[in-house]
Amino acid sequence: MLHRYSDRLLDIARTMTIAAVVVVPFSTAATSIAIVIVILAWLCSGQALQTLQCSLRHPLGKMLVIFFLVLLLGCLYGDATWQERMDTLGSWRKFFYPLIFLGLFTAPVWQRRFLKSFLIVMCIALPLTFLAWFEIIPSRPGRLDGILANNHTTQSLAFVAAIVCCLYFIRKATLRWRFVLGILILLFAIDVLFVSTSRSGYLALMVGTGFAGLLVFGRNRIPLILALLLIVAGTGIFGSKALRSQIELGYHQVFNYRHNEEFTPMGARVVFWENTLQLIREKPVFGYGTGSFQREYTRHIEGKYSDWRTTPTGDPHNQYLYILVENGVFGLLVFLTLIVVTIRQGTVIQPHGVIAASVLAAWTATSLFNSHFKTFPEGHMLALFLGVLLAKQTERDAPLWKSFLKPFS
Repeated sequence: MLHRYSDRLLDIARTMTIAAVVVVPFSTAATSIAIVIVILAWLCSGQALQTLQCSLRHPLGKMLVIFFLVLLLGCLYGDATWQERMDTLGSWRKFFYPLIFLGLFTAPVWQRRFLKSFLIVMCIALPLTFLAWFEIIPSRPGRLDGILANNHTTQSLAFVAAIVCCLYFIRKATLRWRFVLGILILLFAIDVLFVSTSRSGYLALMVGTGFAGLLVFGRNRIPLILALLLIVAGTGIFGSKALRSQIELGYHQVFNYRHNEEFTPMGARVVFWENTLQLIREKPVFGYGTGSFQREYTRHIEGKYSDWRTTPTGDPHNQYLYILVENGVFGLLVFLTLIVVTIRQGTVIQPHGVIAASVLAAWTATSLFNSHFKTFPEGHMLALFLGVLLAKQTERDAPLWKSFLKPFS
């Protein structure tokens, strides 16, 4: 009886994890509630320690522990207040959740439910975004036409993840379902190119689908994959005025930022990057400490400018530069190792690792211009995909400390 009660609580945790991934593009509040229920059900199940041990035997679990240790080490030095340090640690909390999911989703049936639920909800949202784009139904208040998600970038990245799922399922689908999935891929891509109009979405579309195509269809299809990507890029650039405008505007802002009289998104990024690199040169090895970025950046630009460039920021809009400032080259190497180990696991873990690796590849690319590992909707979406789809059956008989010290497989 007690065992059945425990298993039921774990099923509740799995179900709410699925609920979290389907609502994360649309509601941060609903996502937070779902995650809280996941944690409570997991803790009350009586199997929390057992599933956590399973997660810690996983290469991703090991690397996440090491990465959090680096962040904690960064709390021991620097001039940041303890509130700033805790706030930064809290912004990384979403990557604690895979330590729960890796031990919960060891049964492929639950992974399939996760993927199918996400894809079904995205398929429902897809036509609604087109209806909103044509102003038949209202768009989300304060957003561009056609945007129903938290913002246009979140909507783009969610639909890119849906494309990756379709590419995975098309591999073993019947002829009829291949046709259906092919149409869905086309419609999702059209939405990313013509409706969502996010530069991050364009980049994620090329990188995520290209990486998924390579893993799903093999190296022999590389010429075909590249040709299709070129067609998509050409169609988007020449067929979408909004896309061309985004690219031209970004180009103008980047190369004329010194002459801009007002704050511009891409011009500001260049200024952020310049000053961030100067900060990194001062303390390259271990950085300024966890939680220190905004304080150190504000100090660095104080009195340096007299125009919009005096704008302070807590984010350089580059995930890698952010880590370099706070945790130095040492922290960045650990973070890059985490990415490499995770992508490698995605290429070898069956049956759904391909999707996790492809989504991570897309996020890794967009994080050159944003901090999508830390932002709420994008970071949670990534953590959910990695934790659920990379879960696997691991050895339970060896002591945990021996498993943790084993070389990453």
